[in-house]
Amino acid sequence: MIIKFLINNKNILIFIFLILIIGYLSFDKYINKPMLDHFSFAIKDFDKNSVFYDETLKVLGYKKVMSLDLKNGARLFAYGPNFKPIFWISNGGFIDSEEIGNSKGQHVAFVAHSIEEVNNWYKKCLELGGKDNGAPGEARIP
Repeated sequence: MIIKFLINNKNILIFIFLILIIGYLSFDKYINKPMLDHFSFAIKDFDKNSVFYDETLKVLGYKKVMSLDLKNGARLFAYGPNFKPIFWISNGGFIDSEEIGNSKGQHVAFVAHSIEEVNNWYKKCLELGGKDNGAPGEARIP
């Protein structure tokens, strides 16, 4: 009965179709987009530790896509996929070097495409001096 009504009232059918299209476009606009565009933080011993990020992020398929040397002494490297700078590190520029690396409670998670990629990244991090606070595995929340 509903199908017969819709067929006989083509304007309603077109209206419903347009609502579905608008809903889909809105969904795609807000749901399929990342929440964050990029983030950055300062690291100590920039030259040495930037090599750590070069090598470990390479395992996950990310590469250095930008390098900046600013007039204030700040140096920045940006990493990401397909030339999109998402993850930035810097030497802090004008920041007192004693403050760099003292923030607590930060959590950063990179996208990996397989368990093998996670394990390879973990091994590479340890190989390059990263500190272990738990091996990869299923996270159990108490």
